[in-house]
Amino acid sequence: MSMNILVAGATGKTGLHLVQCLIDQGHKPTALVRESSDTSALPQGVDLRCGDLADLQAGVCDDMDAVIFAAGSGGSTGPEMTKKWIGTAPNA
Repeated sequence: MSMNILVAGATGKTGLHLVQCLIDQGHKPTALVRESSDTSALPQGVDLRCGDLADLQAGVCDDMDAVIFAAGSGGSTGPEMTKKWIGTAPNA
């Protein structure tokens, strides 16, 4: 069964690999990207949905069957970015 899947972090190393795997398995990935993101490495035909993980707007997951979080802060940031979201999620 084909699913519509939103991928946060789709333009990163892991995200790009994941998006291609989803396509190969017959799914329809949508990349969640910032307006400034370089989307040139994404496979042709991947839909884009603009959003910022630090300030997500309501409805960003509309029409999705699943959401995959493959975003990271990159290798050049410190522990403050890695731990930024700990305790901010509902019921955390």
